[in-house]
Amino acid sequence: MEVSNQTIMQFHKKIAANVQQKRLDAGKSQLDIAYEALNLTNDSFVSKLENCSEGKHFNLEQLYRISIHLECDIADFFKGIKK
Repeated sequence: MEVSNQTIMQFHKKIAANVQQKRLDAGKSQLDIAYEALNLTNDSFVSKLENCSEGKHFNLEQLYRISIHLECDIADFFKGIKK
């Protein structure tokens, strides 16, 4: 079965929305995620990941690190995704 680029983009956007919601629920800022979970020096990259801008999206290592930081199940980031 062929998977379209549009379907893949929707997949990434759903994950990004789930990460953002879990972050907000935990009362964390993008800066918190950047510094504490991903060891980055600024939060603009997290913004790009959450907005899927400039072709950026979360990878598995980032999702794993964020799930540990937010003390949630990594599977929470994949909720609502249908195949």
